[in-house]
Amino acid sequence: MGRNKITLQERVKDFQDNGLYLVESNIVMCKFCNIRLEGDKKDTLSKHIKSSSHMQKSSSASGSGNKRQSSIVNAFEQQKRAKLENDNFVHDVVKTFLDANIPLEKLDHPSVRQFFSKYIAGSGCLPMATNLRTKVVPNIGQEQKNEIKAHLRNKSVVVVADETSDRLGRCVFAVLLRTIEADRTQNCYLASVNFLDTANSTTCSQAIIDTLKDYDIGYSQVKGLVSDSARYMSASFNVLKILIGPDILHFQCWAHKINLIIGCFISDFNELNTVVSKIKSAFVHSRKMRSAYVTYLRENAQNLPPKIFPSPVLTRWNSWLKSVLYLKDYIKHILNFFDEWQNENSSINFLKVNYKNAYFKSKLNVQLAFITEIGPKMIKLTNDLEGSSYPLAHQLWSHLEALKSQLKRQVEGCFGTDTLSVIENESENENFDLSGMVKDACQKALNKLSNHMCSNHTNDALREINRLFCPEIAASVADVSTNHKSLIESLRKIPFFNGIDIDTILDGYTHFHRNLIQALNRKEEASVLDLLFATRHAYPVFGDAALQAIWAPVHSVDAERYFSKYNTVITDRRTNLTEDNIEITTMLCYNDL
Repeated sequence: MGRNKITLQERVKDFQDNGLYLVESNIVMCKFCNIRLEGDKKDTLSKHIKSSSHMQKSSSASGSGNKRQSSIVNAFEQQKRAKLENDNFVHDVVKTFLDANIPLEKLDHPSVRQFFSKYIAGSGCLPMATNLRTKVVPNIGQEQKNEIKAHLRNKSVVVVADETSDRLGRCVFAVLLRTIEADRTQNCYLASVNFLDTANSTTCSQAIIDTLKDYDIGYSQVKGLVSDSARYMSASFNVLKILIGPDILHFQCWAHKINLIIGCFISDFNELNTVVSKIKSAFVHSRKMRSAYVTYLRENAQNLPPKIFPSPVLTRWNSWLKSVLYLKDYIKHILNFFDEWQNENSSINFLKVNYKNAYFKSKLNVQLAFITEIGPKMIKLTNDLEGSSYPLAHQLWSHLEALKSQLKRQVEGCFGTDTLSVIENESENENFDLSGMVKDACQKALNKLSNHMCSNHTNDALREINRLFCPEIAASVADVSTNHKSLIESLRKIPFFNGIDIDTILDGYTHFHRNLIQALNRKEEASVLDLLFATRHAYPVFGDAALQAIWAPVHSVDAERYFSKYNTVITDRRTNLTEDNIEITTMLCYNDL
């Protein structure tokens, strides 16, 4: 038998310690002599490594640490790898700055450049901010949209849309996409920022449709529109309803509606609202006065925290109520402080004069006592409605009915103890007038709430979601095994159950209802999420629809939060960003990806 032929790779491997290596699988090179060798014969390689020239260069190289010269292929690969690493570095730096809402102009500052060059190798090739905005930022924006598109693929969503005016007077229309899935949490993504000439049904509906197309959202995936109650948004919803179908729901912000109901008391309680406005006016433009007031509280009201008056903001929910609740404990100290304050103004003079008026003071005390009693409940309800980390659709109608019942009682004169006590301390003539004043305000609030709760497609769905899935209400539902017709009628008012056969609905709800009753009998806390996930294991189709139902949105707070973020990006010192870069920057700041 013949001897096995030794391959070139095996032959060169024997001389690896002598500085020989293989290039492109068939060329033998010496890293010390930097020459090409014939590798067909082992003797040729042996003679080379024993040559005086090789031994001299080998000895010299070992002392100086010389490295072998790269081949052309390796050189190109190294160059390509270095360019890729540099591109990734520039990309990550820009994305980090956008995520952190740091203007890219900061990268042009000499101190920043010096810091980068000192601690980050290769950062000297970082382009200027102008180039970054034109070449890098658009790519990052497209990556963000692709990532959102991947997150929303084949998922049910509701469209959250709202409009505002920015500091440059532009009409900014934001479109967000919020998931509504059978899950324990939901995600909301800013999808597009549109700068419109005017906000009307045509421009807004077109912006929404374009956004759905950009993200490959099918009409069958869209379960509803979340917006305020403006007429042009109602008209936009009607356009979407034609395209998507009759099952789409128009969810309006109940936190905003509760704030409108509070507005009935603000407008009717003129004395209290005037006092709040005057105190705000007295403090707001005088830092020296605010500081002196805090010092006064430390010295003269040691039983109270020395905190400044919380000025109400027209566009901030609950802020007026919080101002009134502050006055409950602090109004006397504020007036005493104003008496001692030397530099009087028109607001302070108004308060001093009118607070001495007995009738004004009586009305003020009654209004303050009444708002103090209902204020905490209103604040808690609004705060609950602003939450987005938990489902609330199945509890909403219970909260609204409780508020409605309370207002009905107050219209009939059934006030709280403190309010009745203040009224009873007044004269007989003033007693009738003061009681009637509070009743009138409650009647207006009741009328507004009743109008908001009137029957329509969305309200009927929310009402039935509450009746069937709120533990306190669902427990009182008659035996579902003998009440099929009523149950089916209720569930058919909830679009999420459309297309599911009757047997699946009945079996699924019977399973959920039985587990709910058992949990209540054991005096356990009945978590609707847990119960529906348990039901979902046995009846997945029903469980998915039920979980989507309780996650139905009851507010547009996501859009409000975006506009707050927008105002931190577009400031008085940062108004030259292009509209495209505004969208990309705010998307990166808002979206948690």
